[in-house]
Amino acid sequence: MFNAYCIIFTHFFKEDEMCALFVAEYNENLEVFHSNFVDIIDKHKDCRAFDFKNVPQNIFNVSCLPWVNYKSFDIHVFDEGKYLAPVITWGKYVEKHGRITLPFSFNIHHAAADGYHLSRFFIELQELLNSFEY
Repeated sequence: MFNAYCIIFTHFFKEDEMCALFVAEYNENLEVFHSNFVDIIDKHKDCRAFDFKNVPQNIFNVSCLPWVNYKSFDIHVFDEGKYLAPVITWGKYVEKHGRITLPFSFNIHHAAADGYHLSRFFIELQELLNSFEY
């Protein structure tokens, strides 16, 4: 069904303020990934469900809170300690003094990664963001 890596994401439907859970296959090409992402939402525009039965392995969760520019955000997946997938969340970006800032949080079970690994992730993310021209 899926190969390599996937993201699992919750999509918010403005019209009825309901959500659904979807899985998208990761693609290094941002344009291809975005196109696939939009196609999934379009294809399932009438779906309002959280089905965890067919979630593939090797996933990470992405979530967005575009309504708020936060200083801190933390989410916990309560289970038996077996859920090791990272949860990435970002919020509303703001432009101030010619700089754009975006709140971004990363939550992962300590059994899956240490602070060192998270530091590397954030350093590499910042380097990638610094390379964009806008």
